[in-house]
Amino acid sequence: MGISYILLHPAETWSQTGDGIGLGDFVLHPSLGAGFGYNTNLFYETKAEDPISVGLIDVSGGLSAQNRHTDQTQIKLTGRFNLQYFAFADQTTEAVRNRDGLQNFSFSARGDFLKRGILSFSLFENLSFSDIPVSDTATAGMERIYNTLGADLRFRPVRGEMVPLTVTLGYCLGFQSFLSADAGGTRGNFNSHLLKLGVNWHFFPKTSVVADVSLKYVDYDEPDFTVNEEPSSLDVPKDEPHEPQKTALKSTDRDAMPLRAMLGLHGLITDLVSVSIKGGVVRFYKFRPIAVEKNFPAVNAYVQYLLENSLNVKLSYQLDMGESSFSNYYTKHQIALAVEKMLSRNWGVTAQAAFDYYRYSYEGSPDELFDRYISAVRSKVQREDPVMRSELGLQYHLRQWLKASFSIKYEENFTDYYTPTKFIEEADYVAYQRFMLLLKLSGQY
Repeated sequence: MGISYILLHPAETWSQTGDGIGLGDFVLHPSLGAGFGYNTNLFYETKAEDPISVGLIDVSGGLSAQNRHTDQTQIKLTGRFNLQYFAFADQTTEAVRNRDGLQNFSFSARGDFLKRGILSFSLFENLSFSDIPVSDTATAGMERIYNTLGADLRFRPVRGEMVPLTVTLGYCLGFQSFLSADAGGTRGNFNSHLLKLGVNWHFFPKTSVVADVSLKYVDYDEPDFTVNEEPSSLDVPKDEPHEPQKTALKSTDRDAMPLRAMLGLHGLITDLVSVSIKGGVVRFYKFRPIAVEKNFPAVNAYVQYLLENSLNVKLSYQLDMGESSFSNYYTKHQIALAVEKMLSRNWGVTAQAAFDYYRYSYEGSPDELFDRYISAVRSKVQREDPVMRSELGLQYHLRQWLKASFSIKYEENFTDYYTPTKFIEEADYVAYQRFMLLLKLSGQY
């Protein structure tokens, strides 16, 4: 599954949180926000599909809790939600009305135990619900539940908070499920297992070498495809009206087991400039229906300029691959820039931009399925998605914990890919363009 198109690599925001509410050894931080905005393309449709524009009311909130004394044990719980209600749509349809309500929900829990010991461990849980399409299918993928839970065991040769060497062994169990089969979901349902080993060596106080090795197994569901096929001329004369025959095809097996090994360096060049670079290889294993072994390079790098409480600039680049619900795997290039600037004590501005280039394998795609079991459709079409995203925001801080903000977001997928139409009742065009405007008042106490 590819990462979501609507998520950028943000700069590290400065905390604007109130004192919180004390409850025993815990401090609670409630948050609430409300605003209104405009979305030019609610369903991620192409221009030819007549995108639906809507006005919207946005309500968000959440609650986080963390214990005060964290020397040996640290526990943190966070829950957040986002509601949107749509109005003034240029086409008021049942589909628009059905989108009213919960757009996102997330809950995370983490506990770190025996923090200063030679052996320490962590337990974590991350649950999310999203009614926003995932990247693999830009017009489908609504109502998605994603959950991960696992544990990390850390070894440090000496006791204390700052130690030169840390070795981490971890396991993570994950699953993804779509609530609606007609939302393009069941093909994306999966469960996964992840084993990871990490080494972090601080050979200078603010410079470290990192090494990571991980092995992941992803088991995708294999739902049936229902396709429309013209009947044989021997069965139905050409001059007689007829209905296409419906044929059920089992989805291509997309189970995968990527093995990833990365080595990198994090550190400060000056007091204001930090650099991180990690490089390595991903070995992709697939066992059915035909065994596949491929090697892919992987790079993750950024340079950051941080002037405390004034300016934050981060430029990053990523070259990676991953398993996908659309096909066997995808490769990705991403370059992103994020800037935060405090103009005064109360005013701040943010700007973000990213360009992603996704290339999906033909193997395991819907095109391969139709080519293999029915007939050649488009001669091994290779799906490629160039995606541009940007956001400009302005904030005014009325209090330490309260701010008013205005943001403009732009997203566009320039791909020319669409699902094969010869056997599908309605084509699924992946390309889209949309702008989103939002004026909001929010606070976290």
